[in-house]
Amino acid sequence: MKKVKILVGFIMDGKAGGIDKYLLNFLEQVHNECVQVDFLTNHIDANLKQKLEQYDSHLYEVANLKQPNLQYRQICDIIQKNKYDVTYFNISTAISRIGPQAAFDCNVPIRVIHSHSTGNDCSNPYKRKLLDFLHNKYKKQLYKTANRFYACSKKAGLWMFPESIVESDKFKVIHNAPNTSSVVNSKSISKDGGACTYRALVRINENAKNSKCSVSCESLMLDDISRSDTIPVNDIRTDEVEFSHEAKIGKISDKAIFYLMSRGLSEEDAKAMIVRGFAYPISKELPVEYAVEMNNLINLELEGAIG
Repeated sequence: MKKVKILVGFIMDGKAGGIDKYLLNFLEQVHNECVQVDFLTNHIDANLKQKLEQYDSHLYEVANLKQPNLQYRQICDIIQKNKYDVTYFNISTAISRIGPQAAFDCNVPIRVIHSHSTGNDCSNPYKRKLLDFLHNKYKKQLYKTANRFYACSKKAGLWMFPESIVESDKFKVIHNAPNTSSVVNSKSISKDGGACTYRALVRINENAKNSKCSVSCESLMLDDISRSDTIPVNDIRTDEVEFSHEAKIGKISDKAIFYLMSRGLSEEDAKAMIVRGFAYPISKELPVEYAVEMNNLINLELEGAIG
């Protein structure tokens, strides 16, 4: 089987932090003889390099943004030498357009840009100013260098990509080989008249016999004016499969609120605890610092808004 080669940029200053931690966790999970994940950095960190070598991954040092032409040539050389199937650039490095442009010019088949934040989310005022400058300069051209787009939120997506891309919120799961399996878990929380829509295609092709797929959609509405819709498309083209699809839409249970209040919690704290519990299957998969931020965000969103 042909090995899939992925190039990730960047690990800034040689230290893996933020979104890079997810990528390193991903590497630990998918590492095998069929996948190779390499990283770009502007500074080689010996400990990180040694860790990556355990997974047969390479860490390539390239010039920083003060030398854009040199950085572009170096990335092109790395791509052409290793013949990557996929490139992945997060917002902090994609926004300069150097890496994505190099991938585009080298005809990498799958070119991913991931917008995981906005310039306003950056705590460093100098970096925030730089991100805003690059954003204003390159936003209209940047998306043309990629053919896959991801965002951690609609806000982050709209900051980086045209609205026509962000509004296309469908996703696909396609089984194209026998004995494959997939699990789709969708969770949404809506309040203040918010609307959540699950749209997805699950296709199991004729040659994907003995495949298994489970789809679960759960929605929690915090008031009477919010809504949630499920629009699945399940395209099953063989009988020799195991497929299940369930959808749950509901509100916070009054009995659960009463029980928690009888244990000394206020109504607001009780409802926040239930919402955190609903989101726990997601937060438990995150690094600790992100799980804490997620719970803080839930508390902030619910503060004073529940009555």
